[in-house]
Amino acid sequence: TPHGLLRITCSVALGEYALIPILNDFAARYPEVRLSIDLSNRIADLIGEGYDLAIRTGNLADSRFIGTRIASRRLFTCASPAYLHKSGVPGSIMDLKHHDCLIGSSTSWHFVDAGKEQVYTPRGRWACNNGHAVLNAALADLGICQLPDYYVRTHVEAGELVPLLEECAPPDEPVWAVYPQRRHLSPNVRHLVDLLKERMPALMANPVTRSPDKAC
Repeated sequence: TPHGLLRITCSVALGEYALIPILNDFAARYPEVRLSIDLSNRIADLIGEGYDLAIRTGNLADSRFIGTRIASRRLFTCASPAYLHKSGVPGSIMDLKHHDCLIGSSTSWHFVDAGKEQVYTPRGRWACNNGHAVLNAALADLGICQLPDYYVRTHVEAGELVPLLEECAPPDEPVWAVYPQRRHLSPNVRHLVDLLKERMPALMANPVTRSPDKAC
């Protein structure tokens, strides 16, 4: 039975959106567990800082850790209708160089062109390492952003943001539960990973549909 201290780290937005509700359920199920949750956009040293579990996205390359895929997330490139009315709609990836790009914590935007991954380095006069700030700038008609679906989903559905270059959208990024190999049999980690696999896909599911694929 899970018991004792369980230390977890996750990025701020993903943690607020999807992780915290699951952890609250976990705490209710297992009252002998004490949770210590660090929501931060820095990449924590799991072993050096004594974390039991991290939630991370993208590719994993460190052999010291075990990664269990628990969900996926989708990236959207989008802008407000007012910005597009003023500046036009980009028809290709390279058209972005003629637009105001809102730069977040990632300095690279990801696309797929002719079946191959394309990495674009956006340029713009507005940058912030906080996704909510980038979203607010896009809603204020300041430019084009690329953000995970949980930032923009409701605004796309409401027509406040318009998806762009959908035919060039990258594959969904994996979301991983990552933990040091020495802890892979911990009841705390094992039960939490099982709950994450059960609950997180539904929280991350995106009802916004993309346009059919076509040449970018």
